[in-house]
Amino acid sequence: MQDSITTTNQHYINSFIAVLEKRKKIALWVLITITVLTPLMFFLITYKETMSYGVEKLGIDRYQERITSATYHSLFLLVIIGSLMGLMYYIIHLFFDRYIPILKTLNNRDIEKLKSYNDIYSPFYQYTLPIIFNNNNVYIMTGTMTVLIPEHTLINFELSRKRGRRSSFYQLKVQTKADKQYKFHLSDNATAASMIKEDLQALL
Repeated sequence: MQDSITTTNQHYINSFIAVLEKRKKIALWVLITITVLTPLMFFLITYKETMSYGVEKLGIDRYQERITSATYHSLFLLVIIGSLMGLMYYIIHLFFDRYIPILKTLNNRDIEKLKSYNDIYSPFYQYTLPIIFNNNNVYIMTGTMTVLIPEHTLINFELSRKRGRRSSFYQLKVQTKADKQYKFHLSDNATAASMIKEDLQALL
């Protein structure tokens, strides 16, 4: 972080990063809960069903076979779901952590702009902004990827509202001097779209 950053802005960036870390931890605990509870519930349901039949009705061999089968299937579910949840957490980890290096390099003007954008989004979208301006560079977040449009490379852009099957969104088309064209989908926030349009126009 640069020395010129004010104490207030430094505190804001620290709080911003803390929120990202907190959301990442919440996601981790949700995934752990799903990983543990799913095979456990399967085992308990099967065990309860087996107990309701009783050893006398099933016979000792069939009874033990059902318990053993439930145990193996539960362990199998644990491995499969654990692997899937591990992959999901890796994606979530990338999603949140990509913001941190960018946030730590913002100057006072950029941080004030960051505040303005963050305040106009709903709680669900706050702290995971789709676009960050950093010393005339533009970072656009798409999925788990970050696209950097360096200073003085923006040639043209188009921002328009589109209507999808279930909801509306804003489509941002960007053209750079490297003859690269990008297309991004942004949330349906008219105020944010207006600000993005104004800030991008200032970079042309």
